Amino acid sequence: MSYALKRQFDTNTGFVMRFFEEHYRLVLKHLKTCTAELSTVSSAADGIPGDADSAAVERLQLILNDLYETLERQALIAAQKGGEFAVSYYKEAQYIMAALTDELFLNLPGFTGKQYWSENLLESRLYGTHEAGDLFFKKLDDFLEKRGAVRRDIAEVYLLALGVGFKGKFRGMPDQRQLDYYRRELYIFINHEEPRLYQGEDRLFPQAYSHTLVEGQAKRFQDVRFWTGAFASIFGILLLVSFVIWQNATADVEGMADEIIQNSAFKI
Repeated sequence: MSYALKRQFDTNTGFVMRFFEEHYRLVLKHLKTCTAELSTVSSAADGIPGDADSAAVERLQLILNDLYETLERQALIAAQKGGEFAVSYYKEAQYIMAALTDELFLNLPGFTGKQYWSENLLESRLYGTHEAGDLFFKKLDDFLEKRGAVRRDIAEVYLLALGVGFKGKFRGMPDQRQLDYYRRELYIFINHEEPRLYQGEDRLFPQAYSHTLVEGQAKRFQDVRFWTGAFASIFGILLLVSFVIWQNATADVEGMADEIIQNSAFKI
């Protein structure tokens, strides 16, 4: 099984991956909230005054603050644990997380707070930029060009972000081969081998194949005429045998009956 498939069971997860998992769980929680609550608010939640709209904006502010504070808290922990190197290492992953979060909310179906979110991006609040759709891939190109051996955690964060839906400037484009290229290159960087899952060498659930027939041959029933003839022959044999048995069993009875008839006729 490839490293990517057993990743969730790895007990030696680096701090960057642990931070990504923590942040992503929080993102999913707030996405669920937006789906359940904010999507029912009128379009005024995108900026038109009103009590209901003010409540929706306040709710969005709370979500953004929660996500922002989580990312900043993680950066502080990285600084405390590993100094400047750990902070710079984490900041690269933090940008990926912020870009992914913004894109997930901006592309959430039925979410009426998209305009407000686009004006208050996590990316803008953390980095002062508003170009993750393009900058994400510029950073990824630079990462793949350098391929630092000690930066596998960053590669995993990139791969996970692409895996859960980040498309950036490629969103809506019919040709997704560039995204496939990035995923493939990241997989090779992480695992030091070509992806094998879709080549038939690795399977997600190999146990399911343990009782699979490797090959088989189609079998057909023999010709109906053969079976008709066979049944007719068997029936004929049984009928003949039954007749012989019946004849033997009734022979004495018939003899006695003939004798009785003859005696009766003689008396008459």
